Amino acid sequence: MLRRGPLRAPGSHPLAYADTSSSFAETRVPASPTTATAGAVLGVNPFDEPDVARAKENAGTLLTEWRRSRRLPEWPSDVEEDGIVLMTKSNKKPGSVSRGLAAHLAMAAPGDYLAIQAYLTPTAEAARALQEMRVALRDRLRVATTVGWGPRYLHSTGQLHKGGPTSALFIQITGEDREDLAIPGAGYGFSTMKSAQALGDLQSLRDGARRVIRLHLTGKQSQTLQQLLQMVSGLTKRL
Repeated sequence: MLRRGPLRAPGSHPLAYADTSSSFAETRVPASPTTATAGAVLGVNPFDEPDVARAKENAGTLLTEWRRSRRLPEWPSDVEEDGIVLMTKSNKKPGSVSRGLAAHLAMAAPGDYLAIQAYLTPTAEAARALQEMRVALRDRLRVATTVGWGPRYLHSTGQLHKGGPTSALFIQITGEDREDLAIPGAGYGFSTMKSAQALGDLQSLRDGARRVIRLHLTGKQSQTLQQLLQMVSGLTKRL
């Protein structure tokens, strides 16, 4: 159920969701007609996601290329630091990952929001690190912040990211999967599909003139994610 309450902390929202249901279906079933009804009242189609569709098309093109060459066309690396690779696809390369990340975050202005898109293994440890990162950046930049697991967020906030206001900063974080479990009959595995979806969304954001960078974590996820958290914590003291 959705309940309204007092503002509990700086940056939090007065609407809080309390999951009192015993199953996913109990939450999902009422939500679908509610969304449709709200869309009718507002005069919008909540299921029309043209920019999400374009990101899917980009991913499909990349997977076709994978079948042909067994490679995905990655963004070029700018610089690597402590197992973190920075990719900006800009003409001016920063001297370090921390400097490049600082320059990206310095573009935040009042009314903007920051979206962290994590194409990582969704462990409890990773979730805690990402939330710590989000809160630290929220408090320092004084902008709204979100964290979404990729590719899942594509079907929730993906349309907002690409078709909404251009007032967002995006940080896409990717990692290295330990295995690429094959998808029967597809010609590629789940890890490859996830990578294609990340690249497809990255390209859609860039095509839409969104401010986006990519951070790729090499090696063990838990270690490099902690390195990134420490980097962000240090940056919040200098921004």
